[in-house]
Parts: sequence; structure tokens; C-alpha cells
Amino acid sequence: MIDIHPHTRVIVVIITMNGCGACEEYKPIFAEVATRYQQAPGLHIIDLDAEDPDPEIQAWMTKHGVDGVPALLVMQRNELG
Repeated sequence: MIDIHPHTRVIVVIITMNGCGACEEYKPIFAEVATRYQQAPGLHIIDLDAEDPDPEIQAWMTKHGVDGVPALLVMQRNELG
């Protein structure tokens, strides 16, 4: 589903969708954090669209309990799957 560098230890997953007022409010904050930490060693930031029709993405969000947006998940690499 997502290509992660083998040395990545921490993954931040940002989940938003179009038309979500709270998502629009938080997107600039998420973008600032992503920009600030994008080169941090061992950190990978992923931005997902909650409305993505890809069944793998939908199954992943269900597996990890994402039932609303915006959502911000911080996990260890071994928790991603």
C-alpha cells in the first residue's frame, strides 16, 4: 500500500477529506508540521484522503479505528500493517 523507507521508525498518518470544515481548518497546521519534520531521520509522514476508493486504504483505516476526520495517527513502523 505505502512505500516506507526501511530505516523509518515513526510514521505519522494524516487523514482528511474534501468538504470537511474541521479538515480545512487543520490542513495548514498538518502541512506546517509535515514541512518542518519532512527531513527528520526515521520519520515518515503520510497524507491520506478518507474518501479514497482504494479498498486497501479503506480496510487499513477500518483496521486502525479511523471513524472520523480529521484524524492524526502516530505509530511505530511495525504497527503500520
